[in-house]
Amino acid sequence: MTENHLKYPRQQPGNLPCRVADVVQNISGFMHCNTLDDFSLICVNKNFEAYFGLTTQKIAEMGSLFIRRYYHRQTWISSLRHILTMGLDHREQKVFGHIQKIRKSPAQPYRFFICTTRVLPQWNCYVTDYVPGDLFGLKSEGIGAINNCMDFIHTNQNKFSSLTPREKEIAHLIGMGKTRSEISNMLFISKLTLDNHRKHIRQKTGAQTTAELLHFIQIFDAFN
Repeated sequence: MTENHLKYPRQQPGNLPCRVADVVQNISGFMHCNTLDDFSLICVNKNFEAYFGLTTQKIAEMGSLFIRRYYHRQTWISSLRHILTMGLDHREQKVFGHIQKIRKSPAQPYRFFICTTRVLPQWNCYVTDYVPGDLFGLKSEGIGAINNCMDFIHTNQNKFSSLTPREKEIAHLIGMGKTRSEISNMLFISKLTLDNHRKHIRQKTGAQTTAELLHFIQIFDAFN
């Protein structure tokens, strides 16, 4: 999987459902829309065009050259791999958070962007929006920490998804620092039942210690 997945658009912006087209064009940040099957570019919004001084048509014509010129290659490939994996199952809408490093021109330094990609199966597309990290006062160290957390989530998403709704509820309470007795009383279950749930949670998450379990729970609580 490479940066070559940015291809010439096979759909024109006018062919998008009106609601999607309105969202893409009117969002306050930067946004682009891509096909579900191979992430081919459909369109970008006016803010995205203005930032790079390029039209959707020109960006699509540049193809992988646009990615090589303006995106940090490793962060792009990493995000693309996770996005396409997430989009393999189109049966439900999904949201994927990631970090991109983008420069306005090859002569300028990279700028961190906090990104959200949504899978919209009903319209056969991904929609990705970008917000500059510095607008939140975040420096590279803080954004790097966020990126590490997102990488942890991407790596362990299947483990988290394997938890039942009850196990997720208990995990959340454990992450909040609730004691065994408190959780038992709050959920109206016996301590033995609770212990069985905790055992299954540890098995499914692969946590060997309480510290590892808390780390797992707290990251997913913070970013889900």
